[in-house]
Amino acid sequence: MKIKQLYFTVVASFLAIGTFGQTAAQSELQNETKEKTYTFTVDGNSYENSVKINTVVRQAVMTELEDKYKVNGDRIFPPKVVVKKVWIDLDKDFEYDEFISFSYMTEDETDFTLMSSPDKLVLAVDKGESTTILNNMSILKEKGMENNDAYVFTMNDGKRLELKIEDYRTMKRENSK
Repeated sequence: MKIKQLYFTVVASFLAIGTFGQTAAQSELQNETKEKTYTFTVDGNSYENSVKINTVVRQAVMTELEDKYKVNGDRIFPPKVVVKKVWIDLDKDFEYDEFISFSYMTEDETDFTLMSSPDKLVLAVDKGESTTILNNMSILKEKGMENNDAYVFTMNDGKRLELKIEDYRTMKRENSK
């Protein structure tokens, strides 16, 4: 009787571990935090932003539908969902002045971020060590700027970037002016 009970316990444990392993492998996750200093020009004025960027990239793990129950199915790569949290320091103090959280979907390896000038958020493209500011693609900062606003940009290659601002706020205290 004890052997039967031990046998069922071992089988149940393997089934539980296998089920957990299957559900955990449904998506890939990357999480990275970087700190950089950007110097850029907008409308003839030069700005410097020290930023801390936390990037979370999720991509579903999927196979071709006709390979659904095959062990050796061909993998397909759906678009990645990228969520970025950006803390921006506009001056030389030790506190961050603005916080932006935004998300977008992409199939490319191109990395986007938002930079800050006094009156607008400017879209920037990171390509390795170089950063390109897209001057024609910016979002005006408004006093009552709503969170969850969505913006659509058409890139030079014709692809669309749908950017959703999850959260935007200034972090300066009134007495620090």
